[in-house]
Amino acid sequence: MAEVVHNAEQEFWRPPVSAAVSEIVVAPASDRACERCGTEYMVGAHFCHSCGTGRASQATVIESVVSHLEFQNIREKLGLPMGSLVAFLVGLGCVFAALSVRILYTPQRLVDWQAIQIYCIQWLLGAVVAFAAGILLKTSK
Repeated sequence: MAEVVHNAEQEFWRPPVSAAVSEIVVAPASDRACERCGTEYMVGAHFCHSCGTGRASQATVIESVVSHLEFQNIREKLGLPMGSLVAFLVGLGCVFAALSVRILYTPQRLVDWQAIQIYCIQWLLGAVVAFAAGILLKTSK
């Protein structure tokens, strides 16, 4: 519409239009710029305020990331049955807990050091049991 009226007053939402610039299509630097005209989207906008082109949905990007993190897809990629995968994840959680106990608590006395060692041993034994359960639950086809 700004192309039709050459002497139109500039409005806040309309970018300045010149004959040389209107023919150049700027490649968007990121998903925050319009693919057609290169203008950055306003915050929360679903359409370009310059040319009116619909914004590519960010849901497709999120869906692709979520599809890689779905439990079923992880199970298929690793080739593990469900019980074995759950046991593996529990074992990883136990190893993480043992490491976090070691990092979070600092011993002040010998008794504190011994208690931290016992906590770590308990978490690591839990990890060993979970990994062993995962191996036993794995069935070969």
